[in-house]
Amino acid sequence: MSAVTELNPEIAQQILTTAKLKGISVEVYLQKIVQEKDDSRLLAMQEAVNDQLFLEDLADTLEDFKHTDSE
Repeated sequence: MSAVTELNPEIAQQILTTAKLKGISVEVYLQKIVQEKDDSRLLAMQEAVNDQLFLEDLADTLEDFKHTDSE
């Protein structure tokens, strides 16, 4: 995987403007974005383990692919 070394100027300006409006550095702003994204995924996973329909779908999918996994 290669790192992106260029950023769309419009996106860069939006990041700078939003960080300035929030009164935080760009670095802190970007860290908060990453943390929120991680937190939302964790919340979704926590909800999924209590969702009976999701668990049934997961079990069906695992069953469908169990023979493929053993090949």
